[in-house]
Amino acid sequence: MNIKWRELLPYEQLLISGFCKPKEPYIRFTPKRIKNEFFFDSDVYKSKLANQSIHSQLIEWKSNKRLYTCLFSLWENNRRRALKGLLEQEKQKEDLSVGSISLIQSDPEISSVHVQKYLGNEPLISRGRVDMSKVKEYAARGFFSLPEIQQHQKISDVRTAYSLKELTRERRLVAHMHQKQFLYSKLSRESNS
Repeated sequence: MNIKWRELLPYEQLLISGFCKPKEPYIRFTPKRIKNEFFFDSDVYKSKLANQSIHSQLIEWKSNKRLYTCLFSLWENNRRRALKGLLEQEKQKEDLSVGSISLIQSDPEISSVHVQKYLGNEPLISRGRVDMSKVKEYAARGFFSLPEIQQHQKISDVRTAYSLKELTRERRLVAHMHQKQFLYSKLSRESNS
């Protein structure tokens, strides 16, 4: 079970605060709103793409993907430097010509064991979230069966998303899924022997 810090009531946060693991703060950039400075007409872009062959679209996607990867890496480096600078200066916010950066303190990590021990079952039952990867792992170990899980499972939303990935990234994701399946299979065999 997982439960978020902000879902606990103030008195519950106070009771459990000594058992929480603090998380590192992070930087949030808020750009200034500038009227029509960098206006992007998505309709023009869509019609341009519609008139291109699939091969031309892929070439453009690869080019944009490389640019995005490069700019994202640059952003990550700048974000780390900004975080270090704000922490050293003990500032919460810095105004820039293009916007502002703010130091955001993440909610602490909470152990569900401590929540149950010091606050009881109610917060976990009413506000907790089940970690399905752990459920699958315990099912593979033989603690309970998949039909038992499905009996209590409530599916609230199903979304379909399609994404274009470079072949190397897709292969890594498939390999990761196979490793997970292998782990579940191995755990299942060990629990049956």
